[in-house]
Amino acid sequence: MSNFDFLEIPELTVDRVVPGEGTTDDIDVDCRIADEGGRCPICHRVSTRVHSEYLRVIQDVPVSGRTVWLHLRVRKFFCTNDACQLKIFREPLAFVTGSSRRTDRLNETILHMVSHLSANSSVKVLHEFGIQVHKSSICNLLTANRAKS
Repeated sequence: MSNFDFLEIPELTVDRVVPGEGTTDDIDVDCRIADEGGRCPICHRVSTRVHSEYLRVIQDVPVSGRTVWLHLRVRKFFCTNDACQLKIFREPLAFVTGSSRRTDRLNETILHMVSHLSANSSVKVLHEFGIQVHKSSICNLLTANRAKS
């Protein structure tokens, strides 16, 4: 299927969009990385030999006040360079830092909000906009952001 404009994440291919039903207004997006292979982070050789894949659920910025969940199939690849120390690696995600459960742009939105309000007030306002986050997550995000500076 084609990419959906509302995501604005060009490296993703959207397989299916499932709008929430009943008590939830969430939007679930089944997607995958568009590239056929992955680049080893150590030797930088491109590999198309898939080792395995796993599902990763990542919250993205809301659309029309509806929470967006990316159900991303992430692949692991074999490094084809025999001299490389790394034998298996996962494909990189340019829009998510590390093992975060939120996209970088959603984290930036949360940080922008908390720069104007307290963490408690931010949680309430963000929830109204369709961003599901807890006070402790905001505090952890602020701590990590300070450490980067």
